[in-house]
Amino acid sequence: MGRPNKDEEATKIMTYGGLLHRITNKIRQSLELQDILAATVAEMRLFLQTDRVKIYRFHSDASGQVIAESIAQKRLPSLMGLNFPATDIPPEAREMFIKAGRRSIVDVASEEITLSHSDFRVEPSSSQPIGDILKRSVDPCHVEYLRAMGVLSSLVVPIFDQQQLWGLLVSHHSQSKAFSEQDLQLVQLVADQVSIAITQSALLAQAREQVRQETMLNQITPLLHSPRPIEEILQLVLERIVRSVQGSGGRLYLKSIDKGKPDLYTCGMQPALIEPEQAAWLEQQSFWQQLILKETLDFHATDFRKLQVVTDLYLEPQLSSFSWAFQTTPIRGMVVLPIQHNSHESLGYLTIFRNAINIETLWAGYWDEDERQQRPRQSFEAWLEYKNNQAPPWTDEDIELVESIGIHLAMAVMQYQLHQLEVHNQELQLAHKIAEESSRLKSNFLTMDAAESPVSSE
Repeated sequence: MGRPNKDEEATKIMTYGGLLHRITNKIRQSLELQDILAATVAEMRLFLQTDRVKIYRFHSDASGQVIAESIAQKRLPSLMGLNFPATDIPPEAREMFIKAGRRSIVDVASEEITLSHSDFRVEPSSSQPIGDILKRSVDPCHVEYLRAMGVLSSLVVPIFDQQQLWGLLVSHHSQSKAFSEQDLQLVQLVADQVSIAITQSALLAQAREQVRQETMLNQITPLLHSPRPIEEILQLVLERIVRSVQGSGGRLYLKSIDKGKPDLYTCGMQPALIEPEQAAWLEQQSFWQQLILKETLDFHATDFRKLQVVTDLYLEPQLSSFSWAFQTTPIRGMVVLPIQHNSHESLGYLTIFRNAINIETLWAGYWDEDERQQRPRQSFEAWLEYKNNQAPPWTDEDIELVESIGIHLAMAVMQYQLHQLEVHNQELQLAHKIAEESSRLKSNFLTMDAAESPVSSE
């Protein structure tokens, strides 16, 4: 009688081992996170024999999106690509995932939720009894929410990235379903493998971004030191910088070395010209002029070292007095980088504009932002939300690239200005020598003329 049990146990071990082996191999063989996630949900659904397995990723605003999914014979509708508002998984629920660290199982029929005991960890400051956290009744709203989705059994395992809650591995079934402890342990191991894949993907993304930035710098640096006229060089560099960060326009303002008229290079979209005779009116505004002394300011713009980021120029108080100049344009955001050779000497400013963007978000059912109307949705049918004229985001990678190019640009401008100053000094010295020679010749002529005058008078 014991033989079948041993055979069954051996089969399970082989099944568990095979699943982990396939997922681990996928992580080793593929460099693309999306491919790994797609393979993971497919393998997990076949292993758990449930109707749907999905991977849900949190956004920075705590909302989230289903980015990978596997469903069985359409017994449950697809949620792939749909977004869910932050209120669907409120802060206390996310905190519970972090505290419990592992899985939660909801049985809709009994209206109970169970958290893993073996892997449970809770903060010492928590006043909630451990027993209440490990197993308790499900909130009626949560039960209603799952029923509206057609779900009677839910298994949720948190996915972490560098100790931060990154997302969830979720299994849904249209009937009640029990999971063995061995099944749950395997699901956890798979979630841990996904965490490894996320870290691997992040490192790959960093490497690709570094290559992109180095490629751009390698294109611009030789151009800055090419034998072309400096005016042509600076115009081309400005255009390439704007293009590299998906800007809509840009301005390169350089102060004159002899207190004369400053140089201004522009490309793409520009604000309205207030004074036709003064093209560089924008750089005369206090927002630009005070950037060199920005330690005394209290800007609402995000400060990335010396660079100032304005995500929405209509919300920046320092720009309110002349924001009307942008109203006839689609410009909505900008970055301004002081061109400085050192911390005390300003050479000018690099300004890059970005146009407003339209954002389409596909939500899992219509939802109301008014917290007073927060009730479980009765439908998860896709609802497209369309927002016009939104402020464009600037990423850390964008800022890093602009700053890196700014360093090379400042060095090139400084070298050019030093060269111009040297040429100017040489011209002054030559003019001085010519003046001295002219004075000497004039003096000699007058001397000779004076010496010859008596003879002429005879």
